[in-house]
Amino acid sequence: MPPLDPDTWASGNVMAGHRVFFKLFLPAEAGQASVTLEMRIDAGDADLFLGNGDLARASRSHSHWSAVGWNNNKIVLHFFEPHFNLGYYYLTIEGVAPDRNTDGPCRYRLKWWWSELKSSMAEVASLPYQPPAASASLPY
Repeated sequence: MPPLDPDTWASGNVMAGHRVFFKLFLPAEAGQASVTLEMRIDAGDADLFLGNGDLARASRSHSHWSAVGWNNNKIVLHFFEPHFNLGYYYLTIEGVAPDRNTDGPCRYRLKWWWSELKSSMAEVASLPYQPPAASASLPY
């Protein structure tokens, strides 16, 4: 299963009913991130199936994320989703015949990238803890 480098377009072909497999690696420094996976189709059609480190062969029947259907070629993951993790992800591209008159391969281009999320909540969470003053009392 070849690795797919981030921020780099990769191209290939897949016949209808066949699959192509890739792996992606999200490094620890990504932290609270979003991951975007985009496929552009030059001919034919294909569906995307993505699994995390627990699902090394994502498929139509077993995947954590998918992009299925004509012109649905993007998957976006967010750090707060249940299956999001740092480390390996496994991508399956499955060729689909858009109609019965198409016998040629799907020609695709694929790219993925990650973006570290910048939020005020992350900044608040990183402030050091300061316990309340001992003499402070609450009025009742």
